[in-house]
Amino acid sequence: GTGRGDGIGHGHGHGHGHGHWRGWALAVSARCGKTARMVASLNREQQAAVEHGDGPLLVLAGAGTGKTRVLVHRIARLLASGVAPWEILAVTFTNKAAREMRERLVALCGPAAERMWIGTFHATCARLLRRWGEAIGLPRDFLIFDDDDQQKALTALIKEAGFEDQISARTIAARLDYAGNRGLDPLTAFGGPGGDYATQFLEVIVPRYRERLAREKAVDFAGLILKVLELCRHPDVGPRLAGLYRHVLVDEFQDTNLVQYELVRHLSSITRNLTVVGDDDQSIYAWRGAEPRNLLDFDRDFPDVVEIKLEENYRSTAVI
Repeated sequence: GTGRGDGIGHGHGHGHGHGHWRGWALAVSARCGKTARMVASLNREQQAAVEHGDGPLLVLAGAGTGKTRVLVHRIARLLASGVAPWEILAVTFTNKAAREMRERLVALCGPAAERMWIGTFHATCARLLRRWGEAIGLPRDFLIFDDDDQQKALTALIKEAGFEDQISARTIAARLDYAGNRGLDPLTAFGGPGGDYATQFLEVIVPRYRERLAREKAVDFAGLILKVLELCRHPDVGPRLAGLYRHVLVDEFQDTNLVQYELVRHLSSITRNLTVVGDDDQSIYAWRGAEPRNLLDFDRDFPDVVEIKLEENYRSTAVI
């Protein structure tokens, strides 16, 4: 969970040499200038999304409507207009989508695109914690507990407590995940007073699990995002994170959960340049805490949002 695996390989030297950046901004601009010709090949709604300037933007895009193309061209246009690559954060839902987006941008804009922040929520949060985590007591060389590590740790703790015939590591992991995705305390997130059946076991296992993470200098997947939110509340680091990026773009926004939404709102709170792309008909992560209401209620948090619907499908046959 270190090095390239959590996205640390890119974007070093963030913000250094701004004068130096102007030199290559011209080269990038010339290269990305091709986007003007490419934009001409987009339909009217796609063009509007690519050319939107500052301020919140919501792109509602169904399957096959070219949303990835729109995101890539929008980023290329931001680079061409003088935004430095390290001032752009693009969040995707899978490592594969992040890799593809980076490759397309490098092909379009050259190596400058390598210096952008492109990655999943977890990879992005890991990078932020490597840089600033010490402010909340997290060493730079912290380990990342993946699901497998978590299962092993919980299994050992359950056995230690003598609960192995009463509850499984999978059940406890699911409760931790449910609470983590919603920013809740797993000890109080379930049921009324006394909680549900699992609460009696959680009360013993969760404190021990947290001690184990602290002892091993480790963070689990849910913790990566929760710890960055803790950084966001830090008196020194919080305001820096709020102004770190000039533009934040989120793909598959309908699949974000409440803590992820809270995070992107903080990271875009100074500029309010938040672009979200989502399909209001296809959230596939509701079981993992995804909150399609984030998409539907976006205009409540951003009343001045520009909303664009991509409705032309390029993937299906004419009959469909």
